[in-house]
Amino acid sequence: MHYIFVAPGLTKPTYDTLEEYAKKRLKKIERLITRDANPEDSIRVSVNKDGDEFIVTVELNNKENIIVKRSNRDLRRGIDIVSSELKSLLAKDKDRRIDLNKIKRGLNKFKDQLLRRGME
Repeated sequence: MHYIFVAPGLTKPTYDTLEEYAKKRLKKIERLITRDANPEDSIRVSVNKDGDEFIVTVELNNKENIIVKRSNRDLRRGIDIVSSELKSLLAKDKDRRIDLNKIKRGLNKFKDQLLRRGME
């Protein structure tokens, strides 16, 4: 998993803060998707400044392709909000996949039972 940072309107110190803080916060998200990770997967973090507001957009480019966008006056707070929303979306997706796998296992077990009855 690699990170792409796009922040054309930020000064060098603010950009460095963005890169450092976003990597720290998004490492937790990376752990949620490492099982299905592909080397080509990426997280794109872009920040635009509109007056005194930072518009933070995070795009998770993997099989889910999730985009979360929020604005806030504090850059770190904006990254926190986007990170927690992305984590929430991934957790819901993970729960849905677990439920689907349980259903598939139940159907396969049922199919095996029917086949055994047919052989008897």
